[in-house]
Amino acid sequence: MPLGRFFPVADEKNITNVPHVTVDQQLANQVPLRRFKNPEELMAAVGSVLSPVKEINWSAESLEKSVVAKSYVYRMTEKGLSYIRLGDSTLPVRVMVLPFEPSGITISGDMLALIGTKTDGMTEIAYVDITTPAAPKLVTHMTAEGTFVATRSANNTLFFILRGQWKENVHVPTLAVGGKEIAYDYKKPTCPCPALYGFSREYRNPNFVHVLTADTRNPAQFTTGQVLALSEDQTVTVTSGALYISYAPQMQEDDVLLDALKNVLVSKLSNAAKVQYTQIVQAPDFLLTPEERRRKQLAFLRRQEQLLSPEMQKAVEKELTSTAEYSTYKEKLRVTTVHKLRFDEGKFQYVTAATTPGLPFASPLLGDTEGGSWMLSQEGSGALLRTFDPQMAPKGTVLLENMASPVVRRNRGNTIWLGNSGTSSVREIQMADLSAPRSTEGPDLTMDARLITLDAGRAIQVQKTAKGLELQLLSLGDMNVQARFALEGTEAYSRIFDSLDAAYYDTATKQLFVHMSEKRGTSQKETFDGLMVFKAEEGRLEKKAEIDLRSGMTGDLGTDIRVMPLGDKEVVVIYGKVASTMNTENLTESARKILE
Repeated sequence: MPLGRFFPVADEKNITNVPHVTVDQQLANQVPLRRFKNPEELMAAVGSVLSPVKEINWSAESLEKSVVAKSYVYRMTEKGLSYIRLGDSTLPVRVMVLPFEPSGITISGDMLALIGTKTDGMTEIAYVDITTPAAPKLVTHMTAEGTFVATRSANNTLFFILRGQWKENVHVPTLAVGGKEIAYDYKKPTCPCPALYGFSREYRNPNFVHVLTADTRNPAQFTTGQVLALSEDQTVTVTSGALYISYAPQMQEDDVLLDALKNVLVSKLSNAAKVQYTQIVQAPDFLLTPEERRRKQLAFLRRQEQLLSPEMQKAVEKELTSTAEYSTYKEKLRVTTVHKLRFDEGKFQYVTAATTPGLPFASPLLGDTEGGSWMLSQEGSGALLRTFDPQMAPKGTVLLENMASPVVRRNRGNTIWLGNSGTSSVREIQMADLSAPRSTEGPDLTMDARLITLDAGRAIQVQKTAKGLELQLLSLGDMNVQARFALEGTEAYSRIFDSLDAAYYDTATKQLFVHMSEKRGTSQKETFDGLMVFKAEEGRLEKKAEIDLRSGMTGDLGTDIRVMPLGDKEVVVIYGKVASTMNTENLTESARKILE
């Protein structure tokens, strides 16, 4: 039989009729993530003998290096946590020593969480209480197995998403608090055991997602959340409010043959044989794993085929050969399954699953909109973008031809800008109406340009040019340039290329603060390094002030320059070891130096 191939097989042809996205009701009406009672049951399903470790390519998001709360600036340092009150430049920076070197910081209510990653695949987390801002207090220090991926906050709850590989004979990720490892005893009702979930499928090179949770009002009473067991072909994407698991069917010869036998042979079985076959199919999960069930079904049907008369066997084989051709399975295999889990109301909870046409790209492309979510999948030499409501019900589709290697250049609310990897051309996708996403051609964008959203219809693009830097005021609807500002010189630079935190737009005064530096003067020895303040009015981009951050300082400003809001009329500027406030209403056309 011509079945000696693996599936899916790429189809390079362009499609002309794009099927509308459909939800598999059988999938959506039941929770496809199976909950396991204990680690032994989970590992029995995943496989007691694990294949060699293969690195799963998940990208961790960048962490904040500083936060502002209660008129204090808190920053992570090599020793732990430093903090100083805004405007108190006469006071020295104070340091709180932590038991590890943090690499990021986040805040929820009166609780700071500092996160550190270790080379052995472990993540360290320290909770610091800032109820009294001048006297932060270490509440809990924990070490969890898994590499940090992302952190989220919802309703006084912090979520930490970690990922890792199963280790042989290790049934759940380890967790230690205060240097003492927790012994998970699933027989005790008071055990802070993680909920264990997995899929009813064959696992290859299993890995896991560990979602740690903590109530920021009492982080010492932590819960370990959930552990999701994944196969190597299942990829995870963490967006602002949800976690998505996406994958395509991976059918091999036996899978295709079993499917064909079920279609061709089951109807021809005797009543007694049908009863036996039904017993195998409906056997409870604790008796048969998915792989065992598949093998028993295949063996039973093959045995029943051999009991047929020679004439009937020939007829069945002929029908099997035609049924099992790839063309019959092409549409079935060219789908992507997406599961959605949401961080909502202090809970990490399963939402639903959907199946959509097309195969997932190597790097999953998903995102949230104001009213739902979107996803890109591969269709021939192009891409199919589809939108969903919050419950993953399909809303609309748009085919993007000749987009074989899409990358997201910009992502803002209901608008994304897509381009092919290695090119500067972009397409703008508007998803304000999820049922009718619109694709329009955009202008070429410099690959390393940065886009600062001003309001619903405008943005500032900062890009490098042959002469230096240029700021462009863009209208987002048609991507037309309304105004420009050029900063010429080979030394012209902006730290916005390192971090978007080096810019801030004040919606009340319509003023843009953006870091700039340049060589000045005929000798090119004078250096400006600080903030330029622009008035971004309709069709105009006018520089109003310069704020030299080097005033009174020596040495480099450091890479962590941040501009962030503080109340309605003030912003905080953090640079070097200094943090200062600035009133956005009092800026005049002449340069105004901020207090040291």
